[in-house]
Amino acid sequence: RAAKWRSKPDAATASALREAATARFYLVQESGPTRFVLEEADEAGGGTRQSKFTVVIGSRHACSCTGMDERPQLCVHICFVLLKVLRIPPDNPIVFQLSMVDDEIEKAISGRLQAVKKRIPAQDKAASPRLPVVQRRPVASGDICPICQEDMDPSTNTLTWCTAGCGNNIHKACMQHYIKHQLSLEKNVKCPLCRAPWIETTVRDNSDIHYGSTCKICRATNLRGPRYRCLYCVVMLPRDACH
Repeated sequence: RAAKWRSKPDAATASALREAATARFYLVQESGPTRFVLEEADEAGGGTRQSKFTVVIGSRHACSCTGMDERPQLCVHICFVLLKVLRIPPDNPIVFQLSMVDDEIEKAISGRLQAVKKRIPAQDKAASPRLPVVQRRPVASGDICPICQEDMDPSTNTLTWCTAGCGNNIHKACMQHYIKHQLSLEKNVKCPLCRAPWIETTVRDNSDIHYGSTCKICRATNLRGPRYRCLYCVVMLPRDACH
């Protein structure tokens, strides 16, 4: 183990764990199974400023909030990933260690992958790829939003869902954060659970941008501006720029 085993958390780590239990971050990117990008919206001043933090879980946990340097305690972002993303129980001593060994990392990752797989149904190969045909799945007890990692409670949150792949529900506000981050990287927007293309009929925080759409000529995605559909079939005609 790269860092000495601790029998209990120090005061700073204990405080970070308590804060992470109630903190709200958005998981907007995963670069491999142990590297995560969290976004924190600044609610002050209209919520226009946003901060993003890169967290790496491994032989030495690291976070960009202090320049990815080695640290004597864990920050709230690392604790959030351990507790809410990887779902390590808070009474497990692993959550307050400064590092993890390979076996611990493998168990944490495999446990999360199994939980995600349970929410993704087998794909119907006979289904048409042209139109959203997947029905919305009912919210089940224990379902969490894959972006904010909070409970999926339709009575207190507006939900959207993946209409092209798994049919799972996601907080609409969280999906908007996710979409904006993916577009900032010039990436195609995909479902954070099943990775199917995100169809434009779900979340549209800007009516001028058609998320998930693709031009039939130049193959550009997330088209902006007017598009046209054939009156006789389901084909989406090219955008104006490609005529």
